[in-house]
Amino acid sequence: TEAYLAKHYPSTPRFRVATPPPDAQKGSHPANIVSTLKYGLLKTTLSLGYSVLVCDLDLVWLKDPFEHLYRDADLEGQTDGFSSDWAGGSFGGIQEPAMGWGGGGLYVKVFTLNVG
Repeated sequence: TEAYLAKHYPSTPRFRVATPPPDAQKGSHPANIVSTLKYGLLKTTLSLGYSVLVCDLDLVWLKDPFEHLYRDADLEGQTDGFSSDWAGGSFGGIQEPAMGWGGGGLYVKVFTLNVG
C-alpha cells in the first residue's frame, strides 16, 4: 500500500504507525486482535489533530460522509441495527411471580452481537 501510494499519489500525506496488539488480546483469534488495533490507530490519529471516520471495511461510501455528520459531539457512532430498539438499545424486564415481591429485575440491552 505504501509503495502504491508513493508511486501513484506522491503528494498524498501518509504515515505509518507501529501499533502492537494489547497484551489482553495475545492468544486471541486473529480477527479480534486486528479489530482492537484500530483503537490505538484512532488514538494516534486524533492526537495529531485529524478528524477520523472509523467504519467497517465492507462499507462503500458513495458520497462524502463528513457532509452528513452534525459534528456536535466528540464521538458519533453507527449501528448495524435496522429498528429503533435494535439500533439504540432497549430496556427490558423479567418477573418471576413464584419469587414474590422483588422476584424480578430490569436490564438494558445496549448492543447486538454480530458476526464482525
